[in-house]
Amino acid sequence: MMFYNSLSLLLYNVIEVNYMAYLDKEFNKFYDDICIHKEADDLRNKRDLLKADIEKYLPDKLDEIGIDINKSDFEFINQGSYAIGTTIINPYGAVDLDYGLVIPFYDLSNKDIIKSIKKAVKDSLSHVSTRTVNIKEPCVTVSYYSNGDETVHIDFPVYAANENEQLFLARGKEFSSTDNCKWEDADPKGLKEYFNDYLSNNIKMRRIVRFVKKWKQEAYRNSTNDHEIPASVGLTILVCQNFVEKEHDILSLYETLKKIKDKF
Repeated sequence: MMFYNSLSLLLYNVIEVNYMAYLDKEFNKFYDDICIHKEADDLRNKRDLLKADIEKYLPDKLDEIGIDINKSDFEFINQGSYAIGTTIINPYGAVDLDYGLVIPFYDLSNKDIIKSIKKAVKDSLSHVSTRTVNIKEPCVTVSYYSNGDETVHIDFPVYAANENEQLFLARGKEFSSTDNCKWEDADPKGLKEYFNDYLSNNIKMRRIVRFVKKWKQEAYRNSTNDHEIPASVGLTILVCQNFVEKEHDILSLYETLKKIKDKF
């Protein structure tokens, strides 16, 4: 009996090891499929071209509305999933990148000028026919299309930096009333540092974040109401704060999601 029990345990262990090896292989393939590769180069190239146009054209556009700024005064911040290495391919829409633009501007009591500043950013980017530039409530967005479908977009959140270098996000649409415009206290650098503290030296955690974001992409791809779709930044925070390290992706994913679920 002891022999058969030992043999059964040995067979079980062999099967488990082989099964986990198979799952690891599948998870590695899946991870490679959802990560951006050549798309990353395209995003970087477009980002750099747009940055150059802002530096070239925006000082004059701002001068027209009474803001005297040199191109050397601009600061750019890589932010969002691209900055922390959790971007995934979107087969149902555009791959995106967030690139914050910071300008020194101290009159934060002036909400009227928010629309003018964002319009100046839009105008500095609108001279190329292959781009579509729109002013959205939290940012200025440059979109690129192929066969009528948006394939890439780059968001430029516009920040004012006060005398203490504290940042404020310009919120408001192009034709919003002044009452719907505001300078919102923001800390994009701090948020980026927060995530990098978790993710910079933890490849497994970054993998789990991407798996969870892919679940969101599939689960909510037909949703028409933005308010019912969980924010990627929120999901990333949940994974970072509840991550469980395991040797195999499937176990780490399972234990992390179980821990998140138990939080609720």
